[in-house]
Amino acid sequence: MTASALLRPLRCFWFAIVLLIALPVTSHAVSIKASYGFDGAAKSGSWNPIFVTLSNMSADTVDGTLTVQQTRSPLPKSSALVNLPPHSQKRYTVYTKISEYSGPISVLLSTSSGAVTTGEAKMSIAPEDDRLIVTVGDRASSPSFLSKEIIRVPPRRFNYGSPKLVEANINVGCIEPRDLPDRPAAYQSVDVLVLQDFDATAANPKSLQAIGMWVASGGTLVIPTGPDYRKFTSNAFYDDLLPVTIQGTADVSGLNSLSALGKKPFPAGPVTICKAALKPVIGKVIISESGLPIVAAREYGAGRVIFLAFDTKSSPFRDWNGATEFWKFIIKTSEPDPLVKPTAIINPGYPQAPPSGINELLQQDTSVKMPSLNVIMIFLLSYLIVLVPVNYFVLNRRRKLEFAWVTTPAIVIFFTLTAYAIGYTTMGGRLQFQEVSFIEGSSNSRFASELTTAGLFSPARRSYDIAANDEFSISQVVRNNTNERLPDAVISDKPAIEGFAMAMWSSRSFESVSGVDMKVPVASDLILTGNHLHGILQLRNDMRLTDCVIVCGYTVTPIRDLRKGDQANVDMTIRPASSGSPGYSYSEPDLAERLKHFAIDRVGSKNVPYLIGIRADSGRVFDVKNAWGTKRSATVYAIRLDYRIGH
Repeated sequence: MTASALLRPLRCFWFAIVLLIALPVTSHAVSIKASYGFDGAAKSGSWNPIFVTLSNMSADTVDGTLTVQQTRSPLPKSSALVNLPPHSQKRYTVYTKISEYSGPISVLLSTSSGAVTTGEAKMSIAPEDDRLIVTVGDRASSPSFLSKEIIRVPPRRFNYGSPKLVEANINVGCIEPRDLPDRPAAYQSVDVLVLQDFDATAANPKSLQAIGMWVASGGTLVIPTGPDYRKFTSNAFYDDLLPVTIQGTADVSGLNSLSALGKKPFPAGPVTICKAALKPVIGKVIISESGLPIVAAREYGAGRVIFLAFDTKSSPFRDWNGATEFWKFIIKTSEPDPLVKPTAIINPGYPQAPPSGINELLQQDTSVKMPSLNVIMIFLLSYLIVLVPVNYFVLNRRRKLEFAWVTTPAIVIFFTLTAYAIGYTTMGGRLQFQEVSFIEGSSNSRFASELTTAGLFSPARRSYDIAANDEFSISQVVRNNTNERLPDAVISDKPAIEGFAMAMWSSRSFESVSGVDMKVPVASDLILTGNHLHGILQLRNDMRLTDCVIVCGYTVTPIRDLRKGDQANVDMTIRPASSGSPGYSYSEPDLAERLKHFAIDRVGSKNVPYLIGIRADSGRVFDVKNAWGTKRSATVYAIRLDYRIGH
């Protein structure tokens, strides 16, 4: 053998070593910089945003998937598809639910070449009971003096026997306007969002829509103004949300009325404020000075919007020693009460909160039935009797015991086929998919919240790709137990859960948290005199509502179906709900009818008028790809109607 032949294996060995060393170099050509939540502030169990900046320093295009990992946490996460041209930088946002009991969060970029780059997001995770106030802007504009202040509030973490009030910490965060998430669920951690010096005209329009949808789901939005009032005029975002109409500026001799909220005297001296007038019916004055609203609020869906006529980051408010108590007042009065809530958060050592009830509508599907206990017991008893005593008696009678090796497998096969036939008859052999969407909003409000729950029954053992046809959605598989690890939802214009494996004749639920831009609000001009409610409401947008009713307390009054531009006269005597709700049963076979009665049951205890209607042209939020079967969906609108008190 020649020397060159002896060296050839050695050359191959060194070439392989060089190749293995070179491969990771590609991954290091992409750098990751990640920031978590709202300047590191986040809350356990809620959806939280992670902002990731990727820099591709190589001459090659990098394709891959950006994922989030937290050790020892089974909570759902999202991922994003990445495409980085050569020498480029892009910013991505992914979302995850986190647990305060799990380890640190890592962000991973897995490329098509198999290379992996990691980065770690620094964070401060607060428990669910804590309150988080976030300012849009830099850290200097946030009320950092509130950090770790103690406040007594109703508990968010469910536990049997929980007290009515618990001591919680106030956490403070901030976010740059460019980072405002464009999905309402991403604000779940936030209790109060403060738009300090926020120019809505320069913001991402989708982020503005997401903020409106989040408020409608139960969030509190605070809008400080002051002398620089022009940014709040002639702006559709502020025009829709504010409880007042901006008119200019006004000089007042002082803001002594704020002392009642801050529990300390307000600094003496004249102050220039934003002059505004309450919107009729909608706005409510909390504090006024010289006949002008200083603090005003309005209900917006399940949330509210608070107007401040002054600038909170400037003197004299900045120098006021009652500012802490003032913000505590804002936080204490910001307790959301939506009609339906997303899936309860499960943390180790804590029980699951009672479900909102919307899942029950899917569990009552009459097309998918479990075999009765009597059928199962008779089947098992027959199997045991035939397999042992009958089989033995017949073979022994014929003196053919040696044929047991033939009859025993035959009996097993027969009963296996019979079991399949029983299952096929009762459970069905077709895919069953049903979906319900609950949309909650208020009249004279553009945005509404949307919670969608879908149930999938699989007749076979296979995997499914499920997409959410909603650009504002964050979706997830609903967990069956606390330790189940769920697949990531890919974040895009159509979020998707890909390759979800299901067992034969099994059922799983999916959830989407989103919102609706109704474009033109539902208008109401109602007067409540004693227990008599009368007036007019009008549907101004393009949707069509059927089976409409007006609900207030125990009173349910049908009205006409509504199309764009239609008006309906309201004339009803209200029987207030003393406790509970109208007590409707929602076990009807028709999915839309069940959903309607569910909505009536939910709003009855509120003792305020609601418009309930089924959307006629309801399209599905979730779509099961490459799967055929029975698919049904229904969407209900629950619109709280503004009214004024008559005499």
